Amino acid sequence: MLPAHTIALVACGGQSSRMGTDKGLINYHGLPQRYHLYRMLSGFCEEVFLSVSPAQSANIADGYRFIADMPPYSGSGPIAALLSAADEHPCKSFLLIGTDYPFFNEKELEAFTKTCTGLKPAAFYNPATGFFEPLLAWYPASS
Repeated sequence: MLPAHTIALVACGGQSSRMGTDKGLINYHGLPQRYHLYRMLSGFCEEVFLSVSPAQSANIADGYRFIADMPPYSGSGPIAALLSAADEHPCKSFLLIGTDYPFFNEKELEAFTKTCTGLKPAAFYNPATGFFEPLLAWYPASS
């Protein structure tokens, strides 16, 4: 179980330049991916936010909390989500997930959150690629 001071962030502020469309708006599970992940994460964290670009902030559906990338970080890629959230919520830990993992499910999320303890960051390891996924990760306040 995640520490009580953990905030979940759905990173959906990317430009999606290769896809040509906002990945967070693709409907894989009956609603846009960003809202699907938001709802899934609500079962694991008391506070959940969509992390969006300033341009996206005007188009968020009612009932969803969001953090827009702050000007110093805007345009710097996915790290803008984490830095903006940390500025707005200091001393909090963050569970970060990008919108480009359509097959990531609650069972995998539950297994992953069991590794999120202590003071060290944790990232989902993808055995198919041999890499850790920084957009499927837990960043404790101490990091």
